[in-house]
Amino acid sequence: MAEFNIRPAGEADIPLLARAIGQASGGYARIGWLRRQDEFPGVEPELIGAALFARREPPFDWRNAVVAELDAEPVAAMLMQASRCPCGCRSEQRPDAANLLSPVCMSVPGSWFIVGMAVLEPWRNHGFAGRLLAHAERTARRGDYPSLSLIAFERSPATRLYLRHGFGIVDRRSVIPHPLLEYSGDVLLMAKTLG
Repeated sequence: MAEFNIRPAGEADIPLLARAIGQASGGYARIGWLRRQDEFPGVEPELIGAALFARREPPFDWRNAVVAELDAEPVAAMLMQASRCPCGCRSEQRPDAANLLSPVCMSVPGSWFIVGMAVLEPWRNHGFAGRLLAHAERTARRGDYPSLSLIAFERSPATRLYLRHGFGIVDRRSVIPHPLLEYSGDVLLMAKTLG
């Protein structure tokens, strides 16, 4: 029988985490990472993300991540933190960058925030995302957070999963079209109250 395990991420997981968050963000992480190319000239976006994880630069801090494994093979990753601006907004960002990233800069104050969660191919639709959400909820409860929150595209299949797991829509913002974004429509701020 296959053994499923969720473990804290380690430094060796940084490339996996960058790939997972790049995937989970629907393109927003890549846009943010590309805007940091002045610090990393000629470096691919996921490698910039990995460098930020290695620096432990919020919100990309590997110490706040977990990796789900099946028989010691990574199948998913999730990054969590106390609620703050999930896009890592910086005051020196150009106004156009702030507008483009504003849909992912929503937050529920005081919540435990899932920055990103991704199940790798071919492991989707096997219940791993639900197990990660349950893990995030247990983590939030241990930390005495009153709610769990996340951001999702309204047109993403993952949004149906979040609704099934008790998340409700708290706020929404329109996606500003960009060639790196996978979805159009609205970005949803979703939260689940923990009783």
